[in-house]
Amino acid sequence: FCICVIISMFFFIKQITKHESSVKINIIYLFLFIFFYLLSHLFRLLRLFIIYVEEKISLKKLFETYVIMNYVNFFTPYKIGEFFRIFEISNLMGSFKKGLTGIWIDRFFDTVILFLFLLFYNSSYEGIAKNLLIFLAVFIAFSLFCYLFSTYTNTYVNRIVLSKSA
Repeated sequence: FCICVIISMFFFIKQITKHESSVKINIIYLFLFIFFYLLSHLFRLLRLFIIYVEEKISLKKLFETYVIMNYVNFFTPYKIGEFFRIFEISNLMGSFKKGLTGIWIDRFFDTVILFLFLLFYNSSYEGIAKNLLIFLAVFIAFSLFCYLFSTYTNTYVNRIVLSKSA
C-alpha cells in the first residue's frame, strides 16, 4: 500500500510542478485524502474486529489478514477480491460459515451507509441513481430477511450484540 501511495505522490507532485501557484493547496488536499483514506481503513478494520470479537482473534493477526485482503481486493477486477476476503477470513476463523457471515455483515453495513448517502444525495438532486437505490434496497431487504430467518446468523449476531450491550 505504501508503495502505491509513494508512486501516486511522485506522479501527483510531478504533475503539480507545472502549476506552481496552486502547489501548496494541492499538496494539502493530497495529504487530507491520504489521511481520510487511511482513517476509513482503520474504521473498517475496527468494524471487522467488532464483528469477530467473540472469536478472540488478536488485532495484530486480523490486521495482517486485512492488509493482505485489501491488497488483493485493490488489484483484482469486478469484486473478485471479495471471494478472496471470504476465504481469508474463513481460514482465519476456521469456518467458512463464519467467514461468509462476517463479510456479509461487513458488506451490509457498507451498503446501508451508501444507501443513506445516496438517498440524501438523491433527494437534493432529482433522478440521480434511482436504479442503484432500488438495487441497494433489495440487497438490504434480502440481508434482513436472511438475518431474521437464518438461525446461525441470528444466533451469532444476537450473541455479539447482547454480550456487548450488557
